[in-house]
Amino acid sequence: MIDISSAEVEKIIVHYVGNKIREEGFKFSSNEAHTNESLNDLLLKHYLLPLSKTNNCYRFHHESDINLNELHQFSSRIFDDSKNFKEQSINIAKHLYSSSTHPNISGGDFIIILFSNIKADDISCHGIAALRIESKDDYLDIKNSDGVFELHEKTGISLSKIQKGALIISNINTVYAIDNMGQKTKYWLDSFLKVIPMKTYSSCIKASGEILNSICSKIKDTTSPLLLNNDIGHKINSSETISIKEIKEIASNHLSLEEIDSVLSNVSEKYGFNLSDDIEVESKALLPYAKKIANKARITDGVSLIITNKTYHIENISITQKDNKLQALIEMNIKE
Repeated sequence: MIDISSAEVEKIIVHYVGNKIREEGFKFSSNEAHTNESLNDLLLKHYLLPLSKTNNCYRFHHESDINLNELHQFSSRIFDDSKNFKEQSINIAKHLYSSSTHPNISGGDFIIILFSNIKADDISCHGIAALRIESKDDYLDIKNSDGVFELHEKTGISLSKIQKGALIISNINTVYAIDNMGQKTKYWLDSFLKVIPMKTYSSCIKASGEILNSICSKIKDTTSPLLLNNDIGHKINSSETISIKEIKEIASNHLSLEEIDSVLSNVSEKYGFNLSDDIEVESKALLPYAKKIANKARITDGVSLIITNKTYHIENISITQKDNKLQALIEMNIKE
């Protein structure tokens, strides 16, 4: 955890970064933006605070050499000498443009802020916040015009929710990231920041949930996923915690050891840390992932049944296939 109670805004600059695939280009600010006390307070409250409190903790990553990670390199140059801020902010903006190659990415303002006096383990650090604005909100402004209060429509940046943001902390390879508009493209984390999750309690929960999803997707027959759901549900309801070892033991009733090892290897590679047997999470934290599995039943290849009513629970599915026809008999339990 980091302490931002004494943090201050040192520098801020705003660039425009478009969509590369649409050849929208970029525009760089010729100078740093002017700040004042009230603006700084807003930046600390609405940008730094949410980023510092997010559970999405990552570290920079590169396949061969961490120094080849562009954002790690550019941010390090700023941390080494803040006089490099403007030059390196332009490099960061260019890198963002190079990463903006998906047709669904919207061009927009790109804000970079240098903070000082952030405490990490009682050590004073600097922090760099990178914020991409993909959409702006309409709002009304009221002005007094010769005794008549007039309404004026304006467009601006909302402070209520960070769209895409990252906070890079000096001295430690830690990046706090938020992506609230990444449903259609994951370029912010994968291409621009190029980060992988750190081994935190939150990332262990997400990794455990992904293991459940991957195990369920590998089961080919119709009844085994239902039995897996029952086994997982029983474990969650009967114990306060569940470990990776226990998930593997439950999965071994439905998949081979080789298939389970393949699932763990893929999830471990994605999250960037070893999923050892002793990793343990609270059962209630894994419950939402288990419910998603329980609410989806495989009928046959490419055909699944999704239950949206929480009072219905699938007990059994019988499949009969003859000629070019398939018949599914579904038995459900309706909870009061």
